[in-house]
Amino acid sequence: MSASTASDSDTNEDLIVQSAGGSICIKNLPTCVAWRDSHGENCYLSDVTLSLVYDDDANRALVRLQATIRLKKGLAKRIYLFVKPDQIRSLAYISTENELDHDKEFHGFAQEKLKTSTHMLKFELRNPPTLVAPTEYRYEFLRASSQATWTSCMAFAKDANCFFLHIPTKSLSKTQLVSFCQAASNRGALTPLDENIASIYGGRGGKVVDPHSNIDDDVDDATEARPSIGASSIKNDAPPTYDRHTAGGPSVSHIVPPPYLAPTPDLPKLHKRRREESDGSISEGSVPYKRVNTTDEMILRAILNLQKTVYEARAEHGASISKITAKIEEIEGRFGKFEESQRELADEVRTCMASPLWEELDERLRSQEDRDFLHMRDIVEEVVDESIEAKMAEGVDEYLRNDDEGQGLLREVVGKMIYEETRDILQSQSYTGSFTVSREPSQI
Repeated sequence: MSASTASDSDTNEDLIVQSAGGSICIKNLPTCVAWRDSHGENCYLSDVTLSLVYDDDANRALVRLQATIRLKKGLAKRIYLFVKPDQIRSLAYISTENELDHDKEFHGFAQEKLKTSTHMLKFELRNPPTLVAPTEYRYEFLRASSQATWTSCMAFAKDANCFFLHIPTKSLSKTQLVSFCQAASNRGALTPLDENIASIYGGRGGKVVDPHSNIDDDVDDATEARPSIGASSIKNDAPPTYDRHTAGGPSVSHIVPPPYLAPTPDLPKLHKRRREESDGSISEGSVPYKRVNTTDEMILRAILNLQKTVYEARAEHGASISKITAKIEEIEGRFGKFEESQRELADEVRTCMASPLWEELDERLRSQEDRDFLHMRDIVEEVVDESIEAKMAEGVDEYLRNDDEGQGLLREVVGKMIYEETRDILQSQSYTGSFTVSREPSQI
């Protein structure tokens, strides 16, 4: 397997995203996993990273989830969840248009947890993922959160035959994911990358954990493998049989882990073996097994119930945010339609009321222009006529002053006109007496 190997001390690898064409190579990408248990309750794995390798040319792929847990002693440890191509029954890209109600709830929780928009892939498996832990995976946790992470991974590896994987949209494109989904859904089209569990954990190797195995048998095997310091003493100090009927189901909120994985309360450590006793016998009253186990289970149940309440509250909050966002978008759409109707109404008002007013105004302007034009024309004609008469009189006078022949002709014409007018007057009157009329030259 070409997946990167890591030592126990190296818990913060850099994010690697290398994708070219249809191939995909991402490592240590923060992601979120969601599924429903057999009781219909929502379960989540949020503090995990994803390594996805898909070789388009060689038709090989690997899907690996990893989580980091803190211990009471020693360094942090990684646990891995592998999904091989032959385990995948179908793989689909879920778009926002095709989301169901519970898909939207998962999507809202993932976006709130990752603080970004996400792609959503739906895995349907033939068998659950493979859980790999260090060979010394029987240990005590430093924090309750690590205990919860381990329990969630165990539940996921036990019965998560269908789960949703949320990937940040900025890491991969939809086209690449759809291509990978189509190849993975075709049975036999992809082969797994070479897997070598012995190469992980700094070369010390890992162990495949069977979540369905008998925990008491594993404890006995681990006890027998330790150095012997009084077999009878070790046998007597073994924790009581774990009652599997106390678990309510495979979900995170119902699985109660064995006592050696539960956080140890601040109680007097009376259950430690007294090394100074040579015969190896321990009195029953000195080790309150039932009291310790009952207290551990109560504390763990309270922690898991609190975690479940927090997850449900976050999911409800995400769903409420989604509803509020949808309502805001609806209001914005209605407001846009209202603005459009207002613009149409304004256009209609301008068409029905403003157009007649503009036409009337244009008509009045044209009438006023016509009146002004006629008035100006009359003034111009009057001025032109007066100017023409004056110019004609001046022209005639100038002509007569400079033309002797014209002056003689004028005197002759004027004298003739005076003669004719005088004759007409005299003919119309009767006079007594005699007089003589002689023609004399005019003195013009």
